[in-house]
Amino acid sequence: MSDSQSVIGILTLGWEPRQYIQTVEEAVALKKEMERRGIYVDISWTPGYADIPGNERADALAKEACREGENRFLDDTTTTHSDVKMGAIETCTIKWQRQWELSDIGRFLHALKPNVQEKSYPDIPDRKTYCQIAQLGMGYAKLNDYLSKIGVVNSNLCDCGHPETVEHYLLHCENFFNERKLLRIKIYKLVRVTNLTLDLLFKNSNN
Repeated sequence: MSDSQSVIGILTLGWEPRQYIQTVEEAVALKKEMERRGIYVDISWTPGYADIPGNERADALAKEACREGENRFLDDTTTTHSDVKMGAIETCTIKWQRQWELSDIGRFLHALKPNVQEKSYPDIPDRKTYCQIAQLGMGYAKLNDYLSKIGVVNSNLCDCGHPETVEHYLLHCENFFNERKLLRIKIYKLVRVTNLTLDLLFKNSNN
């Protein structure tokens, strides 16, 4: 598993790497060798940091250090480590946002989450559920439309005969008519909306 879209793209979709060329070539060669021996390598995307105690603790300590730096009495000419760190974070966030807006990949998720700082799915009960929803939102779910692109299956069609995309799976497939009916009832009780859309299902909301 990896939390990097680039790694997933390089290893499954044939994207060209821009850095760590030798490492990437070795990883691709190992993957091909395993598949030649009949060992299927399942490479899945997973969100970084979510529900990982060590990472969450490190993040909490970093935020605490930033707050302490802000509360100190300093004159205008003093530059602290916290100042540099905050400036670096702001700069990286701006660059990340710009890349997210200009990139030609990940457009499915961009339409649902245009702001990189927006927190996703805050009420998900466990990491497994979070990963499943995130993979659907990224388009990396184990549906035939994606699996056919990475060579796992030959056809992108669902059992019902239509392309098994995320939209088809969640909104249209007749095989899940009853489940979708129950979902509509639950959503209506929460937000009084009956028309299911991908934006409704994936868009983070504070309401």
